[in-house]
Amino acid sequence: MVSSNFKTKLFSNKAGVEFGILLNAETGMPLHYENLFITVSYHKRSRSINTVKACVESLSLLNELSKRLGIDCESEFREGNYPSEETLRLISDRCWLSKKKVYQLGKSTQHSNIINVHRKEAARGSIIVRTGLVEAGTHEKRLRYIAEYLCWLAKILIPKKLLVLSQCEAIKDKLLENTSSSTQEKRCRSLTTSQINELLLVSDIDSSSNPWRSRGVKCRNYLIVMMLVEVGLRIGELLNLKVANYLPTESSLRIWRDVDNSSDPRARKPKVKTLSRDVELNEELCELLDTYIMKHRAIVPDSEKIPFLFISHSSKPSPLSYAAIDKMFRDLSKVLNFKVSPHPIRHSWNDRFSEFVDPLISAGEMSEKEAEDLRSYLMGWKEGSGSAVTYTKRYQARQATMYSLRLQRKINESAKQYKLLALEDIDF
Repeated sequence: MVSSNFKTKLFSNKAGVEFGILLNAETGMPLHYENLFITVSYHKRSRSINTVKACVESLSLLNELSKRLGIDCESEFREGNYPSEETLRLISDRCWLSKKKVYQLGKSTQHSNIINVHRKEAARGSIIVRTGLVEAGTHEKRLRYIAEYLCWLAKILIPKKLLVLSQCEAIKDKLLENTSSSTQEKRCRSLTTSQINELLLVSDIDSSSNPWRSRGVKCRNYLIVMMLVEVGLRIGELLNLKVANYLPTESSLRIWRDVDNSSDPRARKPKVKTLSRDVELNEELCELLDTYIMKHRAIVPDSEKIPFLFISHSSKPSPLSYAAIDKMFRDLSKVLNFKVSPHPIRHSWNDRFSEFVDPLISAGEMSEKEAEDLRSYLMGWKEGSGSAVTYTKRYQARQATMYSLRLQRKINESAKQYKLLALEDIDF
């Protein structure tokens, strides 16, 4: 059986902080540059363990491809050389393959024998490759980690007199040139206002279309939807909430980045990727929280033994899992007749925020910098991280499209009016 030459190891220190490293499968020794990069770029920046794991696995894939296809970027960099376009294209193409397919590659595979799979339509037309491809999102994510690492490694290893920063950045550009987001703006996956309203209507406790039977489950799920819609929480933040995080006397919710999850029995522990913060809640949300905690959650057997806010309503309750959230939104999607999931709701929150602050900025009551800082705090982003600007640009792009269409209609209408007047002036 063909196996990997490298393996990922995840572990926690005594404080409960989780780490991920890349090892040589045969010797068990850590890989030097890869783990140095992971440490300085991810661990020291307190990135979530899921992000670290994705990076480690992407670098493991890069090493697997390098070993099996005869690629040696380290040696190239030390000699002052940059990877050729052919090599970068080869890496990009092979990143479409599943791990199983990568493990089947032989060291003797020549570049001329490589099937070009970055054109997915052609690749899916080939019986050989069709079943061994990953999704476009996975392909792009792999390449982003690999591109970031190779750019960093080039700056570390290439002799200073031969180092050209623009060529280092070009490595990224070449690797990512055939990804979906490099050729077009990432699709804005937010829900429309009418879709959000439909979602709230269907998930309402008293709605006849509500897909759940138990009133306790209805209340819990409606609260989840309301918190996602009105507060813009990440699903990991929501699943990580504890009853103690709700401060009813202050009408606020404490979103806490708790690295010590030793009390969490879930196999897939929710991770808070954002900064800790306190968020004030409106009266309706507070009333809904009070109702859920005191009237429905309290009657679940042994619920007092579970610190987490959202739990399963069963004879043996447990903290609500990602799988339960996935099922909840599948149930909602069936009733709504359109797909809905937690993260697009977060995008929608940002759209509404942009709509809210845009008139204030236009009126001079708030600067763009103040708006970005407010958004960053409410979303839990670090100031200057660029996340707030990304959402602002998405909103501006949609606004530009809307105004462009309005302008087109106006020009078209003007042309029609002119044509009508011209016809009236013709003496038949």
